[in-house]
Amino acid sequence: MNNFFKRLLTSAVGGTIFFGSYFLDIRLFLAILVILFVYILFFEWPALMRPFAWFKAVLLTLFFPITSFAAILTLVYFDYKECFGSAKLIGLEPFLVAWIFDSGSYVVGKLIGCHKLLPYISPNKTWEGVVGGLISVLTVYYIVLEASDYKIYFIFLLIASIFALLGDLFVSWLKRRAGLKDAGTLLPGHGGVLDRFDSVLFIPFAFFLVIAILLINLALCSC
Repeated sequence: MNNFFKRLLTSAVGGTIFFGSYFLDIRLFLAILVILFVYILFFEWPALMRPFAWFKAVLLTLFFPITSFAAILTLVYFDYKECFGSAKLIGLEPFLVAWIFDSGSYVVGKLIGCHKLLPYISPNKTWEGVVGGLISVLTVYYIVLEASDYKIYFIFLLIASIFALLGDLFVSWLKRRAGLKDAGTLLPGHGGVLDRFDSVLFIPFAFFLVIAILLINLALCSC
């Protein structure tokens, strides 16, 4: 079985279990997230920190993945407590945006990608793939959202897609520094768990950034 079909099979099975747990019981989803976070932190992250002095490694670990995962868990908890009222799936947004972006980037990059983005960090990433990922995110959300909701989401989707790319590149840079191709070997076709979640971990910051922008805009408009 070649790498593409391994990747496809792992995505189908893992995605079904992962997203299914959210709709089955959001507490189960939270438990799975915590387990995955602990696995990344203790079994994959240490290898990426070896090139760094201990204090730099501590700072990097506090920022990413600890703060990133805390932000994700906060969103999921807000969703569980229905803090956003009628808004649904807030806790899934980082994963949906990141994986739509990743899938679109991967397919478009494989088909027509020829202009390298940052070859010294991530040799396989292309500008065509990045554009394809962004178009994929905007298109999918345009199809599933109502027109009024899409206008609100548009800015968030743009910022979140950029943050997804930054997360991916950041982990790729860490792997290059550590001399590793993948963060781990747990997921066939993907590498490690972090290789599948790298794009996700920056997106909560995009979410809170958009909230801050909206609050500032609301405050200015009320003056």
